[in-house]
Amino acid sequence: METAVAAPNWEKMFCWLDEPIRCGYLASDCTVITDPAVESEKIGFRPMFSGDPSIPDGERISVATLYLSGTPVKVPEQPDYEGDIPVFRTGDKIEFRKPLDDPEYQITATAVGGKLIADYCVLRNISWNELKAQGF
Repeated sequence: METAVAAPNWEKMFCWLDEPIRCGYLASDCTVITDPAVESEKIGFRPMFSGDPSIPDGERISVATLYLSGTPVKVPEQPDYEGDIPVFRTGDKIEFRKPLDDPEYQITATAVGGKLIADYCVLRNISWNELKAQGF
């Protein structure tokens, strides 16, 4: 019996980080995006959070719960291009709040150089310009 292997979370999926740079798609490397207005089902948002410098690099922790227009959003079970990453819709208000007790709503992140980088895209179909308009 064959076991299905999930695609890496960056495969065929670009993501915005904390500047107009996209990462992923064919490799986990990052490249500069020339048009920050572009949005696509294949472009997601992988947030970076302020970290605690005492957290060692590589450690994974629960950092937040994503809310869209006041409603908590479950984390994707399959956060890749064929998966269930939530779709951003124009007019949605994005917020990150303290993690809920339910792990299905807890965004995890990995410590890297004093920052916490989400382990996957938390939203798709969002432009850099929209993220900036919402204060990210």
